[in-house]
Amino acid sequence: MNAASVVNAAHYITTDFPNGGIAHGGMFIVKSSNSGACGTKLASSFPLQANMNGTSIKVTMAGTSYDALMVYVVGCNAADTLHGTLDQLAAIMPSNVPVGTGTLTVTYNGKTSTSVPVKVVDRGFGMFTINQGGSGPAIVQNYNSATDTPTNTLANSVKPNQVAILWGTGLGPDGNSDANAPKPTDIPIPLELYVGGVRANVSYKGRSGCCAGIDQIVFTVPDGLSGCYVPVAVNIGGTVSNFGTMAVAANGGPCSDSLSFSSSDIQTAQSAGHLRVGFIDLTREEEVTPGSPGASQGLLTGVDTSWAQFADLPFSTLLGLPTRIPSTPGACLVVTMGTSTDILGPPMLLDISSFKPSGVVLAGSAGAVTFTGPNGSVTMRQGGTSDYYTSDALGAITGFDPPLPVSFGDMSFLKGSISISAPGGNLATFMAVGSIATQVTVPDAANFSNKYSFASTMDRTQSVSVTWSGASGPVLIAGTSVSALAAQPGPHADYFCLANGSDGQFTIPTYVLASLPPSVAGQAQSPYTVGLGIGQIGTSRFNATGLDAGFLRYNITLGRVLGWK
Repeated sequence: MNAASVVNAAHYITTDFPNGGIAHGGMFIVKSSNSGACGTKLASSFPLQANMNGTSIKVTMAGTSYDALMVYVVGCNAADTLHGTLDQLAAIMPSNVPVGTGTLTVTYNGKTSTSVPVKVVDRGFGMFTINQGGSGPAIVQNYNSATDTPTNTLANSVKPNQVAILWGTGLGPDGNSDANAPKPTDIPIPLELYVGGVRANVSYKGRSGCCAGIDQIVFTVPDGLSGCYVPVAVNIGGTVSNFGTMAVAANGGPCSDSLSFSSSDIQTAQSAGHLRVGFIDLTREEEVTPGSPGASQGLLTGVDTSWAQFADLPFSTLLGLPTRIPSTPGACLVVTMGTSTDILGPPMLLDISSFKPSGVVLAGSAGAVTFTGPNGSVTMRQGGTSDYYTSDALGAITGFDPPLPVSFGDMSFLKGSISISAPGGNLATFMAVGSIATQVTVPDAANFSNKYSFASTMDRTQSVSVTWSGASGPVLIAGTSVSALAAQPGPHADYFCLANGSDGQFTIPTYVLASLPPSVAGQAQSPYTVGLGIGQIGTSRFNATGLDAGFLRYNITLGRVLGWK
């Protein structure tokens, strides 16, 4: 049994992160081999029991053991055989278990597993998501009436000022029995719900009444919001949930987003049952490392990278895809990750590469993609037959900020007008995509005007304000923090906040920064480099036979190397 498999049943965040842990009265899952009878067994009556067909879970704190209350056992799960996690167990954490770090063991027919650490917290909410992975669109219902509460999706948006219901687990003890049937009871806790960066009015927060350990938060969608990926986050006394999204539109129905899908794209996908999409991305990531504490100059390094991705997405898959760029200016998202070596990349608005259900998504090919700019041409290497995207370095930057009279090592590629072409692909193992001919004008990086005002290690409990100038369109404030609890490369969290370029400033709220794992000064190393960055982003469309929607995007980021404490 792996300790990382003991997680909140909704958000799956491990204890490498400050919002990892199992809440009193909340549902958690455990993955372990040979821990239950083959098949699926689900608790069918109350009160819940501590033993299910010979399977039980014990939590031990300071020498005292407590029985978790079993919800289900899925044994001999052949679909997960390759990952070695044959069994999945779900249980409720009893509210009388002391808060702290203890151990957890699973027993099946008298055989006890190896003990693993478990962190118990009083309250720590996790929202369920459509893709069942703890990221992307949240499980939210649009409240039309008591008998009409459809699930919020890209095709069925909620309206501003409409009531909605968020589903999750981990609100904490409600004063009722954990074993008996749940009673809807509003829990008097300091809960804040943010939708699109705006604090929403919450009218109920407590058990759902339908299911053991399952919670509901009933709220009113703030006015003035719209988009397919409006961020949602819950903060309870400084402990922040996973970040999800929801679709909001003035008239309900299919959503529309200036940075991603239009309502007609969503309608096409719903009607046909799938959507054939293409993404071509150009990114520059530059970072400044000050020469000394308090210095106003530093070493400037960076890389230009291209990405190409084509896929035929089933409609159900499209509905659950996570995003890295929020729809709403003024809002932020946080994405928790394992040992991936990505920070801002692939810089996908829809990160298909991290959500690849086997046999569901059909990758596509347009042949070798060539980029031509003022400094020449580069043709991307093509990925293998199982790749969902390909990427290639286009150029590199090494210099100083501010620049010295004599420059060296500037091999940057993304300058000015860039033409993109591809001959089309017809490989049998790919979805065929026709020829592509398009172009984009890539702007310079925005002037990150207060980048030298930050300490080498920043406090995650304090909001952080950034300022910039020279941005002509949307700005993405983004960065990362790598957990100091693990060796590099280790678990990390990336944050993404959207602002209008004309705003010239943005304050990253404390509930966003509180989601980051603490790192240490100087820990940020390639590819974990940008602790805090300002990026100019843009999206345009391109056409190609075989595609329903093609997106050409750029993300030009200037960042500061720093850590978070």
